[in-house]
Amino acid sequence: MRIFLPLLKSSASSSRWISRQQKDPYVKSRISSKGKDNFSYRSRSSFKLISLINKHPNLLHSNSNSNSNSDNFKVIVDLGAAPGGWTQVISNLSLKFNLDLKIFALDLLNIEPIKNVNIIKGDFLSEKIRNELKIQINNHNNNNNEKEKEQIEIVDTILSDMMSPMTGNRIRDVQLSLQLCQIANLFARNTLKIAKQGEEILKIGNKRIFPGGNLVMKFFAHPDMDEFRSTELDPWFSKVVVEKPKESRAESSEAYWVCLGYKGDPATR
Repeated sequence: MRIFLPLLKSSASSSRWISRQQKDPYVKSRISSKGKDNFSYRSRSSFKLISLINKHPNLLHSNSNSNSNSDNFKVIVDLGAAPGGWTQVISNLSLKFNLDLKIFALDLLNIEPIKNVNIIKGDFLSEKIRNELKIQINNHNNNNNEKEKEQIEIVDTILSDMMSPMTGNRIRDVQLSLQLCQIANLFARNTLKIAKQGEEILKIGNKRIFPGGNLVMKFFAHPDMDEFRSTELDPWFSKVVVEKPKESRAESSEAYWVCLGYKGDPATR
């Protein structure tokens, strides 16, 4: 029987993928409910967010005031949320630590319901969908009379694990990643709480908690990304660091910008 080369390549690739999955401790943890939290997550990437929060408690326990009518809860937005792994982490931790969080999860794909989460289906690249998300956030903050405002300044943390379908073209994939970061960053500027003059930096243990909102974005390492950080992130936040959680695969070029303590437009400070 003749076996075509493409089939051989596909079979070999599938075998490597299966072998990698079987050996991956985070894949095993994801499907097991016997972990220390007795909780099963929908995606392997959940453990990346847990690591980021452990290292940067600012993401969950923000230190910020707002111009809103209610400061009794925190608002967290998860972009590119499907299948819901990161959203599960936030929801689970809010229950575990008795946090009053308003959680919004958005994706083009379906997300099965998660307790205490407002799910929006739509393409974040669409301005209409971004405006709809902003209005929903504002409505939950009892600011219905301000729902047309461009800037609402009530979100504590925005999480973006968004990724475009990989094309196999390195330059193109980096460009698509940068586009998502640019749009997420613009949305953050219109929605994050801004640190107010005189607000103090707090501490949880030895971790500093900066005033102002926070932003986490996935990106793919490339020199062009350094310029984006230096011009579009560093001047706007109190602290910006690059993180590659230990749960990320070693061969992956993905990393995360963790931007803490949103200060607003540097031109107006």
